[in-house]
Amino acid sequence: MFINPLRNFIYSLLVFLLGFQPSHGAKLNLSHKIALYKNNGQMVDNYNEIIALKHELIGHHFVFNDGFKFFIDKYVDAGNTSHIFFGQQSSEGSNFNKWMILRLPLVRDTRQFINKTLYGADTLRSHGVPFPLIYAAKADEYIAGEFIQIAATLTDFIFRPEKFNKEDLFKMDKSLKEFLMLVAQFEQIGDFHLDQLVYHHEAGWALIDWSDRHILRKMGSKLTIFTPELEIAERQLGLGYERYAFTNNELTNGMERLATYNAILIDEKIRLDRLEIKHTRRIIFLIENYFPLDQIKKEVLNFPISASLQAKFIFLKHITKLLPTLLQLGMTMEDFTTILNAPLLDFGQAPHIQEINIKDIKIPTEVPNQIKENIIEAYKLKFHIHNCLESASFF
Repeated sequence: MFINPLRNFIYSLLVFLLGFQPSHGAKLNLSHKIALYKNNGQMVDNYNEIIALKHELIGHHFVFNDGFKFFIDKYVDAGNTSHIFFGQQSSEGSNFNKWMILRLPLVRDTRQFINKTLYGADTLRSHGVPFPLIYAAKADEYIAGEFIQIAATLTDFIFRPEKFNKEDLFKMDKSLKEFLMLVAQFEQIGDFHLDQLVYHHEAGWALIDWSDRHILRKMGSKLTIFTPELEIAERQLGLGYERYAFTNNELTNGMERLATYNAILIDEKIRLDRLEIKHTRRIIFLIENYFPLDQIKKEVLNFPISASLQAKFIFLKHITKLLPTLLQLGMTMEDFTTILNAPLLDFGQAPHIQEINIKDIKIPTEVPNQIKENIIEAYKLKFHIHNCLESASFF
């Protein structure tokens, strides 16, 4: 005779603690806040069940261990890795009551994608790529970001331009060309596809989703963020592969439009390559003519933000770190320049450069081993520079 009262008590306790009735799909108790993570950062055991309620969560608050609270106004959508909610920050702070988007892991096994988005944002931000502001975030848990009114996706603009009037098309075209100047420095933006680039009437084009698998351009490469999209569309035309729900006519015309914008990307990449070569040659000139190290460092730091990581790595790591070490060990600038000006040895392709060792370079036996090792590093530097300039020979 105690079974039913006990069951009712447990049921009421679950409603009180968890704020919902999962077995019946009933509405949540609006007076309760929903914690998705334990104090130790682990997900609550019933995370999947809570998040699966989606629209039934409207009117409630998510609370997080860092103090952030989010009032749920709408359930927006779910992607492959996350759920998207629309609402307001309900905790005190500079963004209190601001409308925003909240991204949460799709299920327990996808929380790592929150981190991929955060890490990927750092690279995009440092290269000036527009994307919605991130107001608050916690690794493994959530991202709260700026809400923007989407007027169009790049998919619609490319494949169905007839949806827009001439004035809007002109503005969208101008804004897209400005955006392409910023992403020309990338060969790949992680998880990019055309629906993830959206247009806002005031802010222009912005990226709304990405991962951390970005690849910056390499000298001489003609790969762009549009390269995979063009290949997919071409396969669809030839093989009936259905990535886009368009007619063959829409697909053909869209490919032509996308190819036009891709050509703009390639032209900008070539311009950046030439600029990088100019800076590279300038720094080599300073080294070979015994200019002060401080001036060399200044030239290195003046590399354009769009310069490839390859060139930045060469000079920032080897010149600014290697040269002072060499000088402290007693090597003169003249000795260093002699090494750089020595005829290049045949070490094969750049990926095998790590195979260089002391016996490959004729160094007097009385030179201390530490200096010998640094000489090899200096020679690697020259070898990298040589390959960097050789790869640009198509100019």
